[in-house]
Amino acid sequence: MANAQQMKALQLDRWLLNHVFQRQRIFSVDLDQCWDGFGSQFGATQGHFLVQALAAGPDRSRMAEVLKEHYASHPIKSFNQTVCRDLGDPAGQCYFLPWESRRIRPLERFLHSHKIGPTPDEALDPILDRLVKVLDSIQRRGLRQVWRWDGYVRLLRFINNNNQEALVVRDGNHRLATLSFLGHATTRACWEADHWRSSKVFRLGAQLMGRAIPREFPATTVRESEADQWPHVRSGLISVEEAQLFFQRSFAGIWGQP
Repeated sequence: MANAQQMKALQLDRWLLNHVFQRQRIFSVDLDQCWDGFGSQFGATQGHFLVQALAAGPDRSRMAEVLKEHYASHPIKSFNQTVCRDLGDPAGQCYFLPWESRRIRPLERFLHSHKIGPTPDEALDPILDRLVKVLDSIQRRGLRQVWRWDGYVRLLRFINNNNQEALVVRDGNHRLATLSFLGHATTRACWEADHWRSSKVFRLGAQLMGRAIPREFPATTVRESEADQWPHVRSGLISVEEAQLFFQRSFAGIWGQP
């Protein structure tokens, strides 16, 4: 109960920051400037696979075929596979992002993911259920971002050594796909760091009550030039060269092959 109450308090704190005390946290963004975490672009004309699935509807079998084809040709890759070398550590056979602390995940964790393949047939219906539910909700009531606890798409900015930028969606893929399908050009969003940044009052209250202080996401922008400061580089798991190679190949679909 205490955890549930703290979560509600955190959501209220976030809502007040977004809409009353720090409204600059929320900004407008063009949909075609946004990419999912595996290199697919949103926007009405950019061909994101979730948008294509919606366009194949309402026939569920056709929608499922679109997803099935995409997942079959876009399987999750381990760190070793991405950089084409063996780290000599079990973590290399998993998926992790050099700029994020911890979160070293076995590839099996992605088997039912809506973001990347391989995805078994039995996972397609739940993915479609969620997508159709979001479409139905937005068509009937609009996006209603202000009236939701977590109504804003969360973004991270990535900048390579050539100063090229990409905005990557941390949360909100279904919403962006649906808005793209419906022909919207923009939406409102927030930075991932701001989403997790609670107010000083909330943090003081949690400390005084002996509750866990919510974690904060460290940065709004991930820069390739700062690879030597990324957690998995500093831990010694990977080198700067390996971290930058992973970065470049992860964004090859956006900026081109390194």
